[in-house]
Amino acid sequence: MLNKLLSFLARNNGVVSADKRTEQGKRLPRLVIGSVLRPVDDHRMYEKLGLALANTGKHEIHIVGFCSQGHVRSKNIVFHPVFCAERLSARRFLSPIAFFKTLLKLKPEVVVVNSPDLLIVTISYKILFGKKIIYDVLENYAANIMFANTFPVFVRRPLAAFVRITEAATCPWVDEYWLAERVYAEELSFTKGKNRLVENRFVPPTDVVLAPRRGYHRLVYSGTVAESYGVFDAIDFAKRLHAVDDRFRLVVVGYAAQSAIRERLYKETSGISFIQLVGISHWVPHNEVLKYLYWADIGLLPYRVNQATQRRIPTKFYEYVFFSLPFLVSKNAYWDFAKKMSGRVSYVDFQSVDVEGAICLLQSFLNIKTHEMVSISLLDKAYYSNIISIFGK
Repeated sequence: MLNKLLSFLARNNGVVSADKRTEQGKRLPRLVIGSVLRPVDDHRMYEKLGLALANTGKHEIHIVGFCSQGHVRSKNIVFHPVFCAERLSARRFLSPIAFFKTLLKLKPEVVVVNSPDLLIVTISYKILFGKKIIYDVLENYAANIMFANTFPVFVRRPLAAFVRITEAATCPWVDEYWLAERVYAEELSFTKGKNRLVENRFVPPTDVVLAPRRGYHRLVYSGTVAESYGVFDAIDFAKRLHAVDDRFRLVVVGYAAQSAIRERLYKETSGISFIQLVGISHWVPHNEVLKYLYWADIGLLPYRVNQATQRRIPTKFYEYVFFSLPFLVSKNAYWDFAKKMSGRVSYVDFQSVDVEGAICLLQSFLNIKTHEMVSISLLDKAYYSNIISIFGK
């Protein structure tokens, strides 16, 4: 067992690219962004926080996370893929050890983690070396465990309790909390007095040309692929539309962490040419996801609203806004997308919507001009750099 563990840790020393930046002949302070839930080129870790921090010129940036299916390179950021197993697997329990080993090797001055799995080893690192820690809270993890149907019913409550106890118990050692959602300030009392809102917005790429809408038959479901996020409702909706009009197409692009969900997806779409699955068994590079948003006419957000998701703003909302992509979304009293999208969003019940009425609704999106967009504040390219400049001081 020990030999297997040492072998696992030895394999996880890979660095994809490196640029040892210096300032006045001295090494810049190192900052590590780490996760066991996301790939090293994750949109938030790399394109949002990583690049914004690197551009301040104040830190040498290292990102630690999942192995990536992409081939990302950056002269300003060092990538450490230390976890290559299934996201929901026994080997995941070894990832904190690999992360701690990486911290000991790099000896960063600041550590940013977004996985509760890494809190204990990161706190241990702080106790040993007295460095600063930031907890980037991307989700209400305990609520996700309880309500998202990811784990068996009998383990949800104890696992959620363990996560929440870990987060609360480590609070005295965390220097700052970055909250990806406004509602987390209310839901997560342990962050009080130390939190800063860093919303999980979309950073528009500089090399993408917006496509004019060609019709209303190309549907896309993007992002996390899970039952609670409505992926099977999206598939059933596409099948019902196609039965009336065979021009309808659906692309499901994203990663499904649960093997049971993957098997069901493959089974329900087997032999169906008008539904395409992209990724599913592996993370899809973000620039690949954007290609399908460019291709699509209509986006689908068929969330099965529950206590974990009802007050969160899906990141894909910001992406669809950028691409001026109309979308259908589940009814939710907390979401006011319609006020921000100039008629480009409609609320529907995906499980009971009338197909003929839905087609008329999709057709109506064609009458809205592409330039009728949402407030530019939602697409502020300087959003992260403005926040990080404050942090840099």
